[in-house]
Amino acid sequence: MNKTLRERVSIVVVHQGKILGFHAEDPQNKKMYFFIPGGRIEDGESALEAAQRETFEETGYRIEVLEESVIRRRYDFEWDGRVFDCITLFFAGRLISEDAEQVRDADYHRGAAWVSLAEVDEIFAYHKDILEPVKALLKLAEK
Repeated sequence: MNKTLRERVSIVVVHQGKILGFHAEDPQNKKMYFFIPGGRIEDGESALEAAQRETFEETGYRIEVLEESVIRRRYDFEWDGRVFDCITLFFAGRLISEDAEQVRDADYHRGAAWVSLAEVDEIFAYHKDILEPVKALLKLAEK
């Protein structure tokens, strides 16, 4: 199976003991996931700008990125019948405002949510290369 290279960002935002993310359904196999905000870095966009844009698009929240918090991971991820060779920059972030705007994202998006930090191991168990940086950034994101 051919892999598609994707340079991307993901961001860990924690507020009042919960982590920000969204529910998603794989369009092909219908598997349900909980993702932290993130996505492809667009042409002409910095990683920090991509993190802010993706968080807003996927959750409706505006955030600030703690740029010194970066963790880089490379891993394969299967989505929609394709395998992506992901180079992901994980960052910690903080809410700028507690008010979210309405989300209008892709068809696979099933709603933004705040999930208890006690559930982190379980909800990200689908991929260790996502779980590990998320757990490493939780402390920074909580401050």
